[in-house]
Amino acid sequence: MEPICPKCNVLMQAAILDQSGPFGIYKKVEEERNKKGIFDFSNPNYISQIIHYVCPKCGYIESYAEESEKFK
Repeated sequence: MEPICPKCNVLMQAAILDQSGPFGIYKKVEEERNKKGIFDFSNPNYISQIIHYVCPKCGYIESYAEESEKFK
């Protein structure tokens, strides 16, 4: 279900952010900072793809982690 634009109250449309590569969002893991840095890019339990939406009226963009449960 597409979200509603908080600025225009218009149904937002699904969009693709093309940056010529697979993008994801990574969980910040403070307790493992000394081991592998702040982010553990090798652990698939901390990685999620990103879903993007754009308002067709004003251009406002929202992004969501597809697997938000990985960030609990």
